[in-house]
Amino acid sequence: PSVPFIGAPASGGSQNIDDVIQSMSLSQPADTAAAGFYITNGNNDLVGNTASGGWSGFVFPVLDRPIGTHRNTLMSPYTRPLSRFQGNTAHSTGFWWADAGAIYFGGKLFYSDVDPSLLVYRPGRNARTTCAVDFESQGRSYCREEDEAYMLLEDTKVFLSASAGVTSWGKRFEFVRIEAHDVGIAISVLGQAWIHRM
Repeated sequence: PSVPFIGAPASGGSQNIDDVIQSMSLSQPADTAAAGFYITNGNNDLVGNTASGGWSGFVFPVLDRPIGTHRNTLMSPYTRPLSRFQGNTAHSTGFWWADAGAIYFGGKLFYSDVDPSLLVYRPGRNARTTCAVDFESQGRSYCREEDEAYMLLEDTKVFLSASAGVTSWGKRFEFVRIEAHDVGIAISVLGQAWIHRM
């Protein structure tokens, strides 16, 4: 899908961009960084999709906690690794911000400390720590080292992005069979990354 922006697009020249706060004219502040696919919980199957235009083709923001009607559910969506991300393509996107990507793992959506009824979106740098187990249901507040998981992207294609094909602020990624054409840089990852067959 090709996605128009609601309001001015989130932009800037550094790793941090100003927060966007929910208002009467913007019920979902993340819409300022509109994407073809906006995935808040990686524990989903995304197979054979194509995204064009928008702030990014695929965006995976950090959510410390669920929002909306699931707000009080005890889980951390940002800790979930991808269930399956295979055969996806993103193009003609990722040029609104110097650190954007056609596929973007970053940004953060959360409730305001000042007014807990309002959502806040921080489009810039935010890291995710993925875990193979639901550590909170086991009574822990952290992921043990032996439970750390990689985000696996397979058979991915990115092209026509002024900055990166894939941008991630960390921590663990695995790329298997990735193609990148006409991009500023193929992959920009902070943290650990393994690439096989680029």
